[in-house]
Amino acid sequence: MGTLVKNELFKLRKKSSTWIMILLMFVIMLLGPILTILSGSEVMSYTAISSAGALWLVVTLISSAGSILSMEYEYGTIKELFASKYSRGKILISKWFTIFIYSIILNILLVVYTGIIYYAGRLLTTNMSFTWSENAISGETVTTMTESFLRMLASDFINAWLVISVVFLLASIIKKSSLAVTLGLVFFLTSSMISSLLSSLMKLTNLDWLKYTPFNMLFLNFNESTASLEKVAHLNATQLGIGSLIYIIIFLIIGLLFYRRKEV
Repeated sequence: MGTLVKNELFKLRKKSSTWIMILLMFVIMLLGPILTILSGSEVMSYTAISSAGALWLVVTLISSAGSILSMEYEYGTIKELFASKYSRGKILISKWFTIFIYSIILNILLVVYTGIIYYAGRLLTTNMSFTWSENAISGETVTTMTESFLRMLASDFINAWLVISVVFLLASIIKKSSLAVTLGLVFFLTSSMISSLLSSLMKLTNLDWLKYTPFNMLFLNFNESTASLEKVAHLNATQLGIGSLIYIIIFLIIGLLFYRRKEV
């Protein structure tokens, strides 16, 4: 298993698109402060900088998760993998671990990029106020800000993996990487709208079971108060977190079952 993961990480590292996406994440995060300065605004928040990067991070992982499976079929290398001593299950699980490691690396880069842009902005601009968030509490300590940031990262990480697990499921069924990635992006881009529609529907009807759907789990935010979350998602953060993890496991297992029966 370790050898498979090393091979997958090597292939990921050798892909030019990997480095392009990482560079683009920094550029996209940098655009926010630049546009804010040009617009004449006097406030730039730490969370606003990281949020732009977090969105691109998910797009990057969707692209990588979709292609890491389907491209083996497109280039015919899947036959060599299946002919090796490793089972289909181990091959797929190694790809899960590869994307998991990649997601951790991207999150570390997100923190580093945010810190660089945030503190560079404070040093280079004199007429702009840099805060933790748009709704920052006066006198908020570094400890509480750090805790808030870590909770935000945890929420985004779980939400990202809920989407990635769906992409892995799609890629386990579909042989074309472009189609798997496209469907994954459609799911991600429409999930927020669908979640909002479900929230409105739950308020207007007695369809209480809707709160247990995967789309509703995407409301997860460990920084939101219980009252705020229950108002829109009808579940608290702990329930949403557990529900998301359950769905991630379910989607990955279903994908594994399809992958084992997938024709070469």
